[in-house]
Parts: sequence; structure tokens; C-alpha cells
Amino acid sequence: MNRQLAVGLVFFAALASAAYWVTSTELSASSADSIVNESILEDWGYRSLGSNRVSQTEYQKEVFGEAEIRTQSIRASEAIEGMPGYFCSFVIVEETYPSVDAASKRRENLHAHETGLNSKMNAEFVLRDGFQVQNRVLFASTEVTLFHEVGMPSLLEKMREMEGVISE
Repeated sequence: MNRQLAVGLVFFAALASAAYWVTSTELSASSADSIVNESILEDWGYRSLGSNRVSQTEYQKEVFGEAEIRTQSIRASEAIEGMPGYFCSFVIVEETYPSVDAASKRRENLHAHETGLNSKMNAEFVLRDGFQVQNRVLFASTEVTLFHEVGMPSLLEKMREMEGVISE
């Protein structure tokens, strides 16, 4: 991949990850416990930038039902090799539903978004993957194709192990 393109994508991702949660929720957030413990993240090569509880949008409530949502913004501890000053970043999301069926519906529609939303400008709806644990859906979301393709599979495998999920 062209170095300038990669640098641009990483920079955009850092801005977009933060902006995503501001624009996709009802602007109400409060501090929350981490989804992944700081010491575990450190072992994985990441660090937490903070965790929040966020309100669902009306769209999310209508399509998936009521849920409690926690987010954790994550950044790599070390810069991308050959790109000093540029760090992979992403958001981990935990959505807790009142039933396993509601969580299953959400998991099956993980990439769903409001009609009219430009998924090219809001790549985090496309560049996300996750899994279900009982009535919870855990997923990671990013704006950077490189991280989605290269780093996210390993991250999700570690998260599955952390949650005791053997297979889906």
C-alpha cells in the first residue's frame, strides 16, 4: 500500500473513531467500566483511551430493541512499523440486550445502519466484526481497512478467548 495513503487512512481513523460515537449516539455518554481490562490490553499491545456508556439512537431502538451500550476507545501502544507517529485505533462496543434472541438479531445485522447514511463516509459500519455471548454482542469497529483486514481478526480471537467463546 502506498505510504501516503496508509498515513492518511490512519490519521483519518483516529479522528473518525472519536467522531463516530459523537454522531451515532444521542450525545449522551457517561463514564463506564472498561470492556477489556487495561492490563490485558497492554499484553495485547494496546491502551485504552477511555470507556463510556452511550445512549442508543432511535434507529437502534426501533430495529434492535432496547440495549445498554458501552464503548471503549483503543489505540495501539506502538506506532505502525515504518510510520512514526501513526497508531492504529478502534472502538470496542458491548451491547447488552434483555434476551438472547434480541442479541442474535443484532449480531445478524451488525452492519445495519440508518437509511441514507453514506457508508463510505462512515466506514465503521462496514469495517466492524464481532460475536455474541448470550445476551451480549461484542464487536470492534474501525475506519481503517488495513486494521480491519490485518489486526482485527487477531483482536477478536483474543476477545473470544477472554470471554470463553470457543466457536460461534
